[in-house]
Amino acid sequence: MPKRNDDSPNFGDWTTKKLKDYFKSLNDLIYGENSCYGTSDLRMYDGIQRELEERGVTISSQVVFN
Repeated sequence: MPKRNDDSPNFGDWTTKKLKDYFKSLNDLIYGENSCYGTSDLRMYDGIQRELEERGVTISSQVVFN
C-alpha cells in the first residue's frame, strides 16, 4: 500500500478518511439545501468518487422526503 499524504495536491495520495470527509463536504455543497458550487467542485467530486470506488469504498445515497 502506498504511503498516503493528506497535504498533497493530488487527491489520489490522500488517506481514505480525508477522501470520505471531503466527499461528504462536496456532496453537501452540490446537493445540499443551499447548494453553491462551481465546475471545479463537480470535477473534484467525480474524481474523489472514482478514487474511493477504486479503493473498494461503496458510496450510497439516500433520498429523503418531508
